Amino acid sequence: MKKIKNTLAVTVLLIGLFAFKNANTNPNAVLLKSLKKEKIVKMLSAQEFGCRPSSELNFYVETRLLKKYRGYAKIEAKVFVLDKLTNQKSMLANENIIVANHKDSLINYDKIINNSETTELENGHIIIHNEKNTEFKLANLLKSELIYNRYILSTNKLLNI
Repeated sequence: MKKIKNTLAVTVLLIGLFAFKNANTNPNAVLLKSLKKEKIVKMLSAQEFGCRPSSELNFYVETRLLKKYRGYAKIEAKVFVLDKLTNQKSMLANENIIVANHKDSLINYDKIINNSETTELENGHIIIHNEKNTEFKLANLLKSELIYNRYILSTNKLLNI
């Protein structure tokens, strides 16, 4: 009876050791540092045409309220890519945006933009381009329906719209 218990204990121990693998030991893990701009653009365009979402990468948008003004708010939007295998994230874009409180409101925002280049989105939000060193421009990333929808959800949650 003692031999059966010892054999059973050793078997359970070995199964326990080999059953759980660390995700970092996967040799095929996508390293965010080695991601090329073309690969990210290719993945975004594939998801545009109805492909299944990638099992390797996830794109998400974080927004933060910088300041509320009379009639509009200034927010900071960051777009990240998350490697699902290694749980590492990398920032793709980081820019400030002016969001009007009402659709047809007139905004005098000359003091805020400080002669910076701006881009207006279809929903009326105004992107203030900055000189931060990011690989992508937010306006280009928001052309993707996936990232645009996540931007709208994050902004609505932030501003309680």
